[in-house]
Amino acid sequence: MLIDGERSPMPTIQQLIRKPRQPKIKRSKS
Repeated sequence: MLIDGERSPMPTIQQLIRKPRQPKIKRSKS
């Protein structure tokens, strides 16, 4: 993930948006 982010800033934003959504769902379930 770090490699993709370093290559282009666009993927970093998309990954940041996707990452927060996954943990939030797991936390709400647990």
